[in-house]
Amino acid sequence: MRSGALHDVAPSVSTDNPRRTAGVASQRLLGSYYTPDRVAMMVVRWSLGGKVGTVLDPSYGGCSFLRMAIQELQALGAPDAPRLVYGADIDAATARWTAKLSNRGVPLSHLPLTDFLRTTPGKPLPQCSAVVGNPPYVRHHWLSPDVTNSVRELRQFTGVSQRASAWAYFVLHAIDFVKTGGRLAMLLPGSVLHADYSTAVRKALNQAFGQVELLRVDERIFTGTREETVVLLAADRVRGDWRKAAPALSPEVRVESVRSVLELEQHLLRWKRSVRLQTITTPDVVMLDGPTYKLEVISKAALEILSVAMANPLVRTLDDVAHVSIGTVTGANHFFVRDRVDIPDEPGVGAVPVVHRSAWLRSPRWTSRAHHDVVRRTGRGHLLVAEPNLSFAQAPRFRRLVVEAEATEINLGSHCSRRSPWWALRDFRPSEILLPYMGAEVPRLVLNDLRAACTNSVHRVFWNEKQSRAKQAGVVASSYTSLFGLSAELSGRHYGGGVLKIEPSKAASLLVIFDVGGEDALGKVEAAFRRGGMRSATKAADEHFRRRLGLTQQQIDSLRATQEALRTLRP
Repeated sequence: MRSGALHDVAPSVSTDNPRRTAGVASQRLLGSYYTPDRVAMMVVRWSLGGKVGTVLDPSYGGCSFLRMAIQELQALGAPDAPRLVYGADIDAATARWTAKLSNRGVPLSHLPLTDFLRTTPGKPLPQCSAVVGNPPYVRHHWLSPDVTNSVRELRQFTGVSQRASAWAYFVLHAIDFVKTGGRLAMLLPGSVLHADYSTAVRKALNQAFGQVELLRVDERIFTGTREETVVLLAADRVRGDWRKAAPALSPEVRVESVRSVLELEQHLLRWKRSVRLQTITTPDVVMLDGPTYKLEVISKAALEILSVAMANPLVRTLDDVAHVSIGTVTGANHFFVRDRVDIPDEPGVGAVPVVHRSAWLRSPRWTSRAHHDVVRRTGRGHLLVAEPNLSFAQAPRFRRLVVEAEATEINLGSHCSRRSPWWALRDFRPSEILLPYMGAEVPRLVLNDLRAACTNSVHRVFWNEKQSRAKQAGVVASSYTSLFGLSAELSGRHYGGGVLKIEPSKAASLLVIFDVGGEDALGKVEAAFRRGGMRSATKAADEHFRRRLGLTQQQIDSLRATQEALRTLRP
């Protein structure tokens, strides 16, 4: 079975341009991370619920689910178990597995080499009692135009965005292949809990099934990836067309966590029908943004403290005072991000300082000294920029760089090919504040004293209105508080390896403090950071803002403990 790799490339969703896929390892390209038999058996057993029925895997790959389905059906007494399983896959390499299933009695007509997303219930793939599997985790920019067109209706009806990965379309399309009263069980990536587009998927599942649960597994199921696994369990398929069913009241579903594959097995064996849990309620003043399983970690006492803090007019969400956008998307950082001496000093060609990696931002300010230290250490810290209408005759050295790059076909990449000319970047304006995209620590705001540009591994934060230097410094200092850290843990996405990822849309919910005494606050935070790193800086920020917010030290300690509890949820 396929599991998505960390780099999400696969082609059940055919790659229409072979040049774009050059150099991508075949395992990553095909998403061929096979499901262990033990896990496949657990999922199949749950999906059948102790009854003989038909089983479909829409992306069967190494056939783990189908092989386990035959075993389970035989154990349940099915007289001709192999004839009860069906599967589809687009990868011709699965032929060796298909042959083994055929030798066990599965009709070849039940195993078509076809793209599941282009099929409809009937022949060759009927509606089944159980639909199981591990769909490819393919990022939206690797989907071919044919596949994009085939899922247009799903997008239009469900509202899932064009940025959705392939697994989302597989889940939505699979609903139609589940018989009334049947079950759907799939191994999905952590993005089913965090990605913006996953809200539409969860809403559709709630509309189509009487019971829906998402089960996070802390243990890594797939060797070679850092992607967390979430097991989708959807039971009691509604009768008729789920699209015409009454809309679900909430896109939230029940979310549980288990630490290991053993606990997963125990949970599935204990699984019982129950009333769908409602979204956790919080005081109206606390406008928190996060999945239900995260909100449930917050105690009633901590919610009351948050209510007090957010009632203070100094506390704002980041989108109240600023807007966040991604950094410059070059499509070829190895071409555009260079040492200053490697950029031709010719008419129409220039260089601007650029923050290329989130890891560089390890202090509250980005200064010329900090930038110089990084350039000295890495040899890369400037962005090559060129005017779209420059004359190659006046810039022969730049022309040579372009010719050499085109020889490697980087100009055919998805982002470069959208620009004309491909080597002329359009948007590299600097922002007043920078925000790391992801990190093991909670990403904090950084005052961009150097006015450096940044690539898309860093977010740009622009003020909605012109702000005084003191207020800018205060907001940056407040990002070191436990209040900001807690909001980041709630809004951020877990990315494997303990990394917290902040999407631009989620950054809007970050809680900042709009205080005129910001220069003093930032000075204290900087001094503490130099002395003792992040923990020391957080302590200094909490101490400075505690009195401004009318909180006691005990209340601050409670917020900090809640943040740490949320941090432990990271895989």
